[in-house]
Amino acid sequence: KKYVNYGPWYQRHLYEQMSAAVHAISTMMQHGSAVDTDYMRSLLKKDSILKNALAEELGKLRRSKAAQRVNKALLKVAGVATGGLFGKKSDPWILSLTRPAHKQALYIQELGIEPLALTKSGAPQLNKKFNEAYKDEYPEVAILSEFQELSKLLGTYVSGWLDKIRLSPDSVSDARFRTVFQFFRIVTGRLGSEKPNHQNIPSRGKRAKIIKRMFRAAAGYLQIRADYSAHEVKMWALSAEDEALIKSFAEGLALRQALIVAEASERPKIFEALKKRGDVHIQNVFRIFKQWVDKSH
Repeated sequence: KKYVNYGPWYQRHLYEQMSAAVHAISTMMQHGSAVDTDYMRSLLKKDSILKNALAEELGKLRRSKAAQRVNKALLKVAGVATGGLFGKKSDPWILSLTRPAHKQALYIQELGIEPLALTKSGAPQLNKKFNEAYKDEYPEVAILSEFQELSKLLGTYVSGWLDKIRLSPDSVSDARFRTVFQFFRIVTGRLGSEKPNHQNIPSRGKRAKIIKRMFRAAAGYLQIRADYSAHEVKMWALSAEDEALIKSFAEGLALRQALIVAEASERPKIFEALKKRGDVHIQNVFRIFKQWVDKSH
């Protein structure tokens, strides 16, 4: 039986790919990312854009007839008097979208919405999938979806990150946000980060810019965005000298170079070609299934 020595390929991968990646990532871990702590604190003020949006959603909830009925029932269970002496006083509001029992009372019992999944204890899961499935049909679910998104932005990305900066002697001194990158804990072999996850910053949606605004360039520097497009596939294609994949990347590179020098009238056509032939994943689907798809497939 013939054996192949892959030592040269492994060494090339280690010396030319991994050593540079480890050096770059260790530099990122040491330097961190500069953040605007004054701006972050401003987002926690009562009249901030996030707090105002949260108050608006809670106002919508209070105007919901279904929510009002549930709130009255919760007050009755709690033994709180409702209606006032002459029936004009508004009822106290205790219905909370952070309490599972209150959410079940509104969405499952009052509105009669069918849960999509159950927790281990058998309780309905009112999660992101639930919101996506019902928010267009039930205004109260749309309110829940917005409330949960806003609460996460404020809790995780604003107050949570501010707390981490306050608790780190390094971050307190230079207002830089540091994360820990992981190589071996990610099952797929990709890069991961934790404490906190620096790869899970909201990048899309109507409020993503509010969170991205927290990051700033240090004095005398500019912020740039770089994207290693399908870099794992590129790395292994080059290391393995896979001619088909290398040709795929070369085709995408040629299209991008053509785009740089193209006249304005030619660019739409090149952009359309890039959507297919400039994306190695879409090319791989075509190579296997003989069918062109797009990102939403």
